[in-house]
Amino acid sequence: MSELKPGLAETVARLRELMAAATDGPWKHSPWHIEEGEPAIRAPEGWIIANLSSDANVALIVEAINALPALLDVVEGK
Repeated sequence: MSELKPGLAETVARLRELMAAATDGPWKHSPWHIEEGEPAIRAPEGWIIANLSSDANVALIVEAINALPALLDVVEGK
C-alpha cells in the first residue's frame, strides 16, 4: 500500500470495518411511491434498510455505498 496522508489509513480501515458489519450489497434505491410510501434503501433481497424523506438522499447514499469498495481500493493503491 502506498503511503497515505496522516489519518487516512485509519479512516479506510474504519470504513472497511463498517462495510463488513453492514448489510451486503448492492443496495437499491426504492423511490417515493404513492402506495408504498417514502423513499427507501433496500437490500438485494428487497427488505428495507432505511427510509428517508428525499429521493436525492436515498440515491446519494445507495450510490456511495455501492461505490465504496472500489473507491477504497483506489485510495489504497490496489
